[in-house]
Amino acid sequence: MAPRNEEESLSVERDVDVPEEKAAKQPRIDNGLSLRNQITAAPRQTRAWETFRAVGAPQFHVAPMVDQSELAFRMLCRNHGATAAYTPMIHSRLYAEGGDKFCDETFSTTVADRPLFVQFCANDPDVLVKAAKKVQATVDAMPADADGKRAGIDYVDLNLGCPQRIAKRGNYGAFLMDDLKLVSRIVKTATSTLSIPVSCKIRCFDSVEETVRYATMIVECGCSVLGVHGRTREQKDLTATRADWDKIKAVVDAVGSRVPVIANGNVRHYDDAIALMNYTGANGVMSAEGLLSDPALFGRRVRAGVASMTSVDEAMAQRTRYSEPDPSTAEPVGALWPASGTEGCDLLREYLELTREYATPMRMVRAHAHRMLGEWLKEFHDVRDKLVRCHGTPEEYRNQLLEVSDDLRACIVRTERDFPVEKLTDRALRRLEEAKELEERKAEAIRQQAAEESMLASL
Repeated sequence: MAPRNEEESLSVERDVDVPEEKAAKQPRIDNGLSLRNQITAAPRQTRAWETFRAVGAPQFHVAPMVDQSELAFRMLCRNHGATAAYTPMIHSRLYAEGGDKFCDETFSTTVADRPLFVQFCANDPDVLVKAAKKVQATVDAMPADADGKRAGIDYVDLNLGCPQRIAKRGNYGAFLMDDLKLVSRIVKTATSTLSIPVSCKIRCFDSVEETVRYATMIVECGCSVLGVHGRTREQKDLTATRADWDKIKAVVDAVGSRVPVIANGNVRHYDDAIALMNYTGANGVMSAEGLLSDPALFGRRVRAGVASMTSVDEAMAQRTRYSEPDPSTAEPVGALWPASGTEGCDLLREYLELTREYATPMRMVRAHAHRMLGEWLKEFHDVRDKLVRCHGTPEEYRNQLLEVSDDLRACIVRTERDFPVEKLTDRALRRLEEAKELEERKAEAIRQQAAEESMLASL
């Protein structure tokens, strides 16, 4: 398994590792032009690389996140270094059969939202095709912008990695790993029917060998880009299990000459992303939880908020001075690193402005606000309580969140620190005091019992 940081110093982004025998590099596509029209007739694996090159060979991907990789958040991440993004997982049957209101709330995009992977969960090939064609028709009907550019979809992505109970009940995501014939049929049908390239995102089996066979099968069925999360479907707790970079590396070694591979797992900050690509040979990386805490993760060359420092080690040393133990050294995976200092407040303000431009349900806005500010809220409980009390219309809610962000900024500036120091709440302190009193009463009862036994023994 890969170490936490594979290299002592940060690397720079490397060129995409494409086999020499593949087609020459293609220019990035213009929005509004058909991707397939720009890819010349060629064997499938060559087309996969030509397509990937045509959309810019993106390295830094916003992972699909239910209710959290919506358009406004995708655009925030793109503003700060992300070069590709996935939509939240869309239920193919619900979308295919849904009315306009449901579909409009489920999927939205814009001209600048490229390259874009639209992710579906599915257990029926025909339903997936129907849903994908419907979302394509929606995008085709969108008007061009003032420059004549149009929105577009670059890949239809099949979710083969969701490990949650709802996926088990619905028989989709990682639970299709129990029916490889169905997986094969879905991928083959989609790739042979749709005009949009099909990508897949998978989890690993317990063994390297099974994982490699699974990835190879999917590629042979026509998958154009393969995303690999280095955990099994049983490993749902990210704080309990590190992603296995060796399994991802084995997949890259097996199929990386045929299709681009995007690695996923343990990307908490920028140097993790670079280390993951360097270790596995993957053509890109994706992050989910890391980006929720720091949407600018992919745009940073050193640890966030430590501009005067030249290495992550120095940043970690500063954090250690204020909080023990250092969360980044915890095992097995350590804590996520939030944006430092007041940067979380700045990112939230930028995100709130984007939600004015791109309509976003308030439940998503609320969740993002808590994640962007969350670590500091553990220190400033009064600000956290104010955040919890925010309510009202979308505009009222945004304005209240802006006030919360300004209050938190003032608190952070007064600390003269880049990192928060968690403080126990009054309730937590009371619980500790009660637990301490209980332990003292137990100890006293034991002492009394021992004294009584000693007295009886002396009679």
